[in-house]
Amino acid sequence: MQLEWVNHASVVVGDRGVRLISDPWLDGTAFDDGWGLLSETAFPYERFETITHLWFSHEHPDHFSPANIRAIPPEIRARIVVLFQKTFDRKIVSFCRAQGFADVIELRRRRWHELAPGFEVLCEPFPFGDSALLIRTPDTAIVNLNDCTIVNPRHAAELLKELGRPIDVLLSQFSYANWSGNPDEPEKRLQSAADKLECFRLHCEWLQPKVAIPFASYVWFCHRENTYMNLEMNGIADVRRFISERTSSRPLVLYPGELWEVGADHDDAAAVARYEADSAGVPSRPLVSSQAVATSDLISAADQFLDRMLGRPGSLARRARARLHRLGPTAIWLADRAEALAFCWETGLQESATSEANCDVSCSSGALAYAFRNLWGGDSMAINGRFSIPAGGMYQHWRAYTILASKINVYGSFANYVRVRSADVLRHPLWSARRLTQKAIGPDELIP
Repeated sequence: MQLEWVNHASVVVGDRGVRLISDPWLDGTAFDDGWGLLSETAFPYERFETITHLWFSHEHPDHFSPANIRAIPPEIRARIVVLFQKTFDRKIVSFCRAQGFADVIELRRRRWHELAPGFEVLCEPFPFGDSALLIRTPDTAIVNLNDCTIVNPRHAAELLKELGRPIDVLLSQFSYANWSGNPDEPEKRLQSAADKLECFRLHCEWLQPKVAIPFASYVWFCHRENTYMNLEMNGIADVRRFISERTSSRPLVLYPGELWEVGADHDDAAAVARYEADSAGVPSRPLVSSQAVATSDLISAADQFLDRMLGRPGSLARRARARLHRLGPTAIWLADRAEALAFCWETGLQESATSEANCDVSCSSGALAYAFRNLWGGDSMAINGRFSIPAGGMYQHWRAYTILASKINVYGSFANYVRVRSADVLRHPLWSARRLTQKAIGPDELIP
C-alpha cells in the first residue's frame, strides 16, 4: 500500500487498483478567509485522473471545498466515485451528484464497503457531523481520524474490533483549530496546543498504531483579525519529538508531493525542515482584509437568519425553540465601526448604547455578516478566531444562537437533530455526560 501526501487533511491511499483521496483542499482560503494552507500543494487538478474514489469526512471547508471540487475537470469527475457518510440532510451527496461524479455512495455507520477485492472501508460518524475512515486490506490497516476525537478507550476498542487487526497507520490532528483566547491571552492558546498533543497521545495509547502521522493541522490564520493565533500553534518538529518521546508509535511527517510505501523506512528530516521553513515565513505573508458591511445590510441578514433558524416571527415554533435553547438578548461590538448592536430573537438586530467592555462578543461587521448569512457562519467564526470576548461580556449569550444554527445546518432540521443526538447519547454516554454536566457554554466550548 502506498500513501501520496497531498496537503493538510488530504492523502491518497493506493492499493489493489484503488486510489482513494481524502478531503482535498488544495488552494484558496477556508472559514470565511480565516485559514490558509501552510504549504503549497503539489497535486494539480489534472492529477485527479489517477483517482478512483474520493472520501469527504465532513462539511467543513478545509475538508470539503466546493470551489476545489468544481475545479476538477468535468471529464475527470465523471470517472470518480464519491464516498460520504449517510446523513439526514444529504446536502453533500446532492451537491456531488450535481457535479457529475460517476457515483456517490452513502456509507452507513460501521458497515464495511468493498471498493475492490481485498480493499474495504468503514465510516465511523462522530458527534456533530464529523466522521473517521477505517481502511483495511489483508496486509494493512489505516485509521484516518482527521478532526475526530476519541474520548474513551472503550470507543477505541470498538474500532479495533471492527478492524480485526493491528493498526499500521494513524492519521490524527495535532494542533488547535479554533479560537483560543484574545490576543492578550497566549496562555489559553498554549493550553489548547498542549491539550491537542495530549489527545494525540491518547489516540496512540488506545489504538496502538505502528506509525502515527501528524495530520489536519497544516494551516495558518491568514486574516488581519486573527493572525495573532499563529504564535502558539504546535510546530511540526515539536510534534514529531512529542510522538517519539511520549508514545510507542513511530512518528512520520510527510510533505506535499511525497510518496511512502506503508511499512518502509522513511527519512522525514527534509519534510520537517520544509514545514519549519514554511512556518517561519508566515509573519511575512500578506494578510486578508474584509470590507465593512452597512448596518442596514446586517439588520436584513439578521432577520433572515432568525427566520431560517426559528421559523416565522410570532409563531409558536419560534418561541418554543428560543426558550428551549435559552436564547435571549446579546450585545455585539463592531470592532471596525466602533459601535454596538443589540440582537435578540424577539426584536432582531438594533443599534445599542452598550459599551465595548460590556458587549458579549467583538468582531468586524464582515465577520458578523457571514455569521448571519450562513447557518454555519457562527461555527466559522468560532474556528477562524476573527473575534474577541470583551472583559464584561457573556460570550455564551451570542454562542447560543450560533450553536442552534449549526445544529440545524448539520442535521437539516430541528427534528433530525433531536433524533441524531439521542442516538449519540446511547453510543457515547461518557462524552455526552461530560457535555451535559457543564453549567454553561463558555469560551472553551466553541465547537458544539
